[in-house]
Amino acid sequence: MHEENTTLRRMKLFDSYILHTTLEAYVLQAGNENESLLIDRITGEVKPIPDPQKVLQNVKQSKHVFGAVGTIQLLDSAHLLVITSRTRIGSKPVYRIDGWEMFPLARSDAHLTEEQKINNSTYKQIVMQVLNTPYFYYSTQLDITHSLQRLNRTSSSFPQMAFFSRADSRFVWNQSLVDNSWSSDNRALQFLIPVMHGFYASEKVRLANGKSFEWTIISRRSVQRAGTRFNMRGADSEGNVANFVETEMIVETAKEKSSFVQTRGSIPLLWEQVPDLRYKPPPTLVSGKQEEVVKKHFEQQIVTYGKQVMINLIDQKGPEHALGMELARCLQAISNPQVRYEPFDFHKECKGMRYDRLQVLIDRVASAQDAYGFYFEKDSAVKCYQLGVFRTNCIDCLDRTNVVQSLLAKRSLRTQLLAHDVISSVSELDNDPGLEAVFRNVWADNGDACSLQYAGTGALKSDYTRTGKRSIVGALWDGWNSSIRYYKNNFSDGQRQDGIDLLLGNCRMGLKDPCANQLPPDVFLAPLVLLVLLVLLLLLLLMGEKDRSLFFVLLLWIPSVSFIALKIRSNRMQYIDRPRLKRHGSFRP
Repeated sequence: MHEENTTLRRMKLFDSYILHTTLEAYVLQAGNENESLLIDRITGEVKPIPDPQKVLQNVKQSKHVFGAVGTIQLLDSAHLLVITSRTRIGSKPVYRIDGWEMFPLARSDAHLTEEQKINNSTYKQIVMQVLNTPYFYYSTQLDITHSLQRLNRTSSSFPQMAFFSRADSRFVWNQSLVDNSWSSDNRALQFLIPVMHGFYASEKVRLANGKSFEWTIISRRSVQRAGTRFNMRGADSEGNVANFVETEMIVETAKEKSSFVQTRGSIPLLWEQVPDLRYKPPPTLVSGKQEEVVKKHFEQQIVTYGKQVMINLIDQKGPEHALGMELARCLQAISNPQVRYEPFDFHKECKGMRYDRLQVLIDRVASAQDAYGFYFEKDSAVKCYQLGVFRTNCIDCLDRTNVVQSLLAKRSLRTQLLAHDVISSVSELDNDPGLEAVFRNVWADNGDACSLQYAGTGALKSDYTRTGKRSIVGALWDGWNSSIRYYKNNFSDGQRQDGIDLLLGNCRMGLKDPCANQLPPDVFLAPLVLLVLLVLLLLLLLMGEKDRSLFFVLLLWIPSVSFIALKIRSNRMQYIDRPRLKRHGSFRP
């Protein structure tokens, strides 16, 4: 990772703070230092102060915190959001955030109506629900929002900037929490922590040959078109795609660093997949300038990452097929020589748990991976750059995607370790079960984190990522996770989407009641009646009733169940938990 030099120590974040609360202000005091930040509870002004003792009169309470991430506006007032607990990950000062707290600038909520108080509490609850979604990370000394290669290409003035100002805005989840009251004084920004959402793991690995290295995986989840599985799909008109994640694998030895970057993201077309109680609602293309959207997306990617190999793992028949056909047409139309399209029907090729067939895909793109290489520096001198990335997607960019990304990462790891002289030949790793176990488990954890954040459960097919084999037990576990996904995607993700939009500043409060829709009594009771009818039939069968009475019961039961099922089907969209807050900007296709 990028270490800060001694001239930058005054710009690094402090490691801990004391948050003092008075009637007039909050004062964030930096540990044992005199440097403090004042947040005026009346005017909302934020400014550094040299001597906090002058304003620390009549302190109501003091609390140890690990930093401020900004202010979020709710109905009663703005709320100061701070980090209250954390866990250090690995040997470097990188932390997973385990606890948050909001402190209102308003002294009370007496100015709100009773309805507004209820809504305000709901807004706070859904924002906290998002913040408690695994995993948010930050560092007080390392820039974890940029890849090693991007950091190397920054200007000489870049390290002099406050951490928050220089972070990659695509991956800063508290970007919208910093309004004019913070940015009006650049000194205030050095108190702000840039928060990343995604995954971070770092392991010290010792090989069977006695040599060791530090191995790090960072997945950075983009704030552009962020959301939940069925509520945010495809691209917007500017080419930003849902579930975009940059994953960097870093290898470090005493004097050398290398990294390999991959990306994932939703199919860059205008499309949607509206939940409607079906297990897999069909993806649907939305009218619009598809070619222009594809062109914008890849122009952005090429500027940021270089050449692109787009690996598309969706089915090449059935509902997903239309997306693949349209994407192939658009890519042919824009005819960008820096974009290579690699469709691979994952489910067809790996049918019957034949996951060894994935080697066909890896072999097919091996020459491109060799040509793109990886970033490598020795004694702070760059030996080579990564010239392009693999952009992998399936329909969700989760399960199939993570399996393929792990295989590409494994192949890159071998070549990186050769460059570091940690191994003398690739065959050395074939008999190193310790490395294999660490690699597989960390990549599976990465897949689970990305899946939790988008779909609400751990990844499917993770048994293959962890063990290298597909198993019956793994398939059964996938069935359980699929059931949980079904429930969450249909009945709870709308509110979670509202929470994400509130946190990222993508919607307006107060335009709609944030509470769930009240269903008409007949619509609400229909599923309960259906459940009762099914239980009654099951009890009759278990009791061994085989006489004519069962026949007459069925004569009544079948039309009753059919009627209730049709009623549920005709009103199915009323059961769906859809986002209720009005978004602004380009969030829909």
